[in-house]
Amino acid sequence: MNEKASAEFLKVEQKYNQLRKPHFEKRSGIIGRIPKFWLTAFINHPQLSSIIEEEEEDCLQYLDKLEVEEFEDIKSGFKIQFNFSENPYFSTKVLCKEFHLGSSGDPESKSTDIQWKEGYNLVEKAAQRAAMANAKSRKRQLESRTFFTWFGDNSDPQQDDVAEVIKDDLW
Repeated sequence: MNEKASAEFLKVEQKYNQLRKPHFEKRSGIIGRIPKFWLTAFINHPQLSSIIEEEEEDCLQYLDKLEVEEFEDIKSGFKIQFNFSENPYFSTKVLCKEFHLGSSGDPESKSTDIQWKEGYNLVEKAAQRAAMANAKSRKRQLESRTFFTWFGDNSDPQQDDVAEVIKDDLW
């Protein structure tokens, strides 16, 4: 009975995801006319603001469009697509992080490789800052989790709270 109920819930969710698409497209057009909308949304979200470094804020001002797409079979996953305008940090225009069920049935994720421009690799800079801070402190090691380290980290997709926040709260 529970399996049948779950299947029916999924059908309803798929139906309404299709019905929402035109509204999301219209909203995206409106958002596109608001300068630095996505940067503002990210830094004003309590969970996301804690992982965004100051230099990442500068980079995220070039984020023009955010899209979340649930796969046809909702149970199989979703992807988050970040569309950037020309910027001094990287040449990749579209960054995508995708979450899906692997062949083993366990959650997996993959991310677009970011083509950082020379001297602007924010992941390397975050690692250097964390290493310096950890060298100065004999206490516990500081975590170097930032927005762009999250983006490239696909080690534990089941515990990816940032993706869930973006999908459920911001989208």
